[in-house]
Amino acid sequence: MADTQQEFADFLVDSNVVEFGDFTLKSGRKSPYFFNFGKLSSAYLLNKTAWFYARFITEKKLSPDIIFGPAYKGTPLGVAISLSLQRDFNTEISYSFNRKEKKSYGDGGTIVGSPLANKKIVTVDDVLTSGMTVDDSIRLIREEVGIPTAYIVALDRQERGNSGVDSALCEAENRLNINIHSITTISHILKNLAKSPTNVEQVKKIQDYLTDFGVEG
Repeated sequence: MADTQQEFADFLVDSNVVEFGDFTLKSGRKSPYFFNFGKLSSAYLLNKTAWFYARFITEKKLSPDIIFGPAYKGTPLGVAISLSLQRDFNTEISYSFNRKEKKSYGDGGTIVGSPLANKKIVTVDDVLTSGMTVDDSIRLIREEVGIPTAYIVALDRQERGNSGVDSALCEAENRLNINIHSITTISHILKNLAKSPTNVEQVKKIQDYLTDFGVEG
């Protein structure tokens, strides 16, 4: 599992998904880095990312019935992961995603793809910062009578949540009574960045940020 975490972190850095600058996060915090999942927009990068998720799902033996990709970034990701599970890991799994607004005509409803009712659902998303997006997805799945068994994000920023003590990930797990996994963490990203002396300034800024807002471990 440790190999998967570092390999994925290396891939994300090499793909320039980690951007440096001055960013305002959904939580309102000012961050010296941003995880720009939108850069994984080529077929190769999306396929490779989906393969890491599929590998993680297989290694963890999560065995969902459906991969759910919340709109918008999770939608192509969820489809690509389902394809990778079938193609690369010989595992047939359906997929679903949601509309941002409920459709009142045609097929109607909020869910597109496989119905969620009474199915084991693994939700896939990009990054966990405050945990607010997780609440919306799990609430929707439960409203559709689905069974949320796990939530997977690419990166855990390892930041404190609203309590100021526990991580946002742990807070969301406890609040929603669901297992939340991250394929990699900002610690693994920092390990990659520290290999090059040209990244000294960026590493220092991220370390200072984590001193203010991060959690241990």
